[in-house]
Formats: sequence, structure tokens, C-alpha cells
Amino acid sequence: MGRKKGNRGRDGIERNLAKVYPISGLTDFRRTFWLLIATVTLSVVAAIANILPTPFISDQEVNVLLNGSLRALAFGLACWWFGRFVYECLRRHCVYYGLDDGQFVISRGIILKQRGFFPLSRITDIYLERSPLDFVFGLHTLHISTPTSLSERFARIEGLNLETALALQQLLSSVVEPSAERSHSRSALNEREQEDYMPPIPSFAAGASA
Repeated sequence: MGRKKGNRGRDGIERNLAKVYPISGLTDFRRTFWLLIATVTLSVVAAIANILPTPFISDQEVNVLLNGSLRALAFGLACWWFGRFVYECLRRHCVYYGLDDGQFVISRGIILKQRGFFPLSRITDIYLERSPLDFVFGLHTLHISTPTSLSERFARIEGLNLETALALQQLLSSVVEPSAERSHSRSALNEREQEDYMPPIPSFAAGASA
């Protein structure tokens, strides 16, 4: 099945970069990692407490109540992790980033959408970083820097594997450089036009003849 018209620009580059360079599904596990660890740990403790032949406490009723509480807490924590995991999946699928009319566009949010536009000619740096937890999952975060402070907080794409992150970084660099050069050329041309501009000299002869 062919691509829909309008997905590619005149330069042949796909406009919807989130489709070509998607966020890894491991991001959902990374964002819920510590909650998952807590869920597994509590579930193991509840299972051990349930199968131990010798109860923790001599009072049988108290021991049964304690085991039941552990199982209920483990189940509740598992439900919490599952709900958070589903939420992160939805949030990942709602992230959009692409190119539109000389701008890098990024949008995120399930219901309340946040959308940012960053002109390619104003992008100064495109770099990758990773946290220790990113290292565990083999993920990277791509940052796009502009002179505005908003880019530090908003113009970032989390959860890219190394191959995808490098390919996206290379693509953005290839479109940012020509845009910056064109912007610089236009600025230089405007400066030359202003320097070469000569104000019109009033004609006194026309006034005298009138």
C-alpha cells in the first residue's frame, strides 16, 4: 500500500518523522521501571509468605490476615503498574514530531495537547544524552536547542534506540544547515540593500515651475 500524498516535502523527506523514526516501546517499561520492581518484589514476598510451612506469627488468625493483606497489596500495586503502563503506551503513541514549512514541530499529550514550533533556521544544536536508566534499556534522548528557553524543556524526544537516534540526528542536521545558510544569506542581502540604499533627492525645479 503506497504512502499517502502530502507525507513528503519537495525535498523528498518524510514530513512525519515520528513514523519513520519511532520511539521505542521499551520507553513504557523505562518510565514504569521502579513501580514494576516494587510490584515484583512485593509479589515475591507475598508468595513466599503464603507457601512457608512455618507462619511468621504464632497466632494463626493474625498470620492469615497478614498474608491476605500482602496479597491484596501486591494485587493493588500490580493494577497500579498496569494502569500506568497503559497510560505510558497511549502517551507514546500520541507524541508527534515532524517538519512543516521550515519548522520542526513537536506535539505531545493524550487529551490536553501541547504543541511547539521551532524554526529550522534557529536551531543551534542537536545532541543526544542518556541517563543511567536509559543506559540499562539502551535508549537515548534527542535534544534540539534553539535560542529560546522553551526548547530545553519541550524540544526533546525521549526513548529512541541508538540507530534511530543517530539517523534522526543526521536527518535534522541535513535540513537545519541549508535553512540556516538561507537565513544568513537573506540577512546579508538585506544588510547590503540597506547599505546601498540612497534616499531620493528632492527636485526643487519641479517646485519652482509649479
